[in-house]
Amino acid sequence: MNLPDPGRRCAACGGAFPPGASFCAECGAPTAHQRQAAARGHLEARRKVRRALASVALVFAGTLALSGTVHILLGALDERWRSLAGEGGLLLVGLLACLPLGYGGVRATLPLHASPAHLALGIAGGALAAGIAWLYVVVLRGLAPGAAEGGPDPAWLRALLLAGWTPAVEEWLCRGVLWAALDRLAGARAALVASAALFALLHGLNGAGWLELPHRFAAGLVFGWLRLRSGGLPAPVVAHAVLNGAAILM
Repeated sequence: MNLPDPGRRCAACGGAFPPGASFCAECGAPTAHQRQAAARGHLEARRKVRRALASVALVFAGTLALSGTVHILLGALDERWRSLAGEGGLLLVGLLACLPLGYGGVRATLPLHASPAHLALGIAGGALAAGIAWLYVVVLRGLAPGAAEGGPDPAWLRALLLAGWTPAVEEWLCRGVLWAALDRLAGARAALVASAALFALLHGLNGAGWLELPHRFAAGLVFGWLRLRSGGLPAPVVAHAVLNGAAILM
């Protein structure tokens, strides 16, 4: 039987605490140790929120700054080399945005598990995103002839960038780094929508402006759903590669 310890009194009601108790038997108030543990927990939770906010801010601010830098300083380069430099810059932005998240947060940005079924779902998702993009371009051409003319150069370097390097970097930034930070702040659904917005922003800043936003945002929602459904990055990376491959063919 645990008898009250007269040396340990409740600060709220003055009752004695039994040895080893965490709460007062009279009024339910926590012990000083329990209050200190709760305070430490609240402090750590606030730190995680601040770090996640810093990571989100770095992703968006870095993306905007990078877009201006590429267009101003590298505008004279061939489009393929501009694209290579831009994706390299996005990789750097992602690495910087990982710093506030800490080691565990960085690991959360690279969920690489995926089953064959999820990869097959990624192929289907990429085909769906390509269909949405094709329909959007058809409608856009009907409303404003010439507005959506032109397409990617099918040269081997451009094709390699679009089918491999670009999907990997952009999905890691959108559905990896940004997703991990926002999942801490507001949950996976908010991460899905915000990562789709960042994906649309990445492409809206490449020269086509607001015309790029609608179907890119729709593709970002598809990729985010794949990330949510599969729990990893491979499925959205595959879908992104399928979308870019279809863009080359079209």
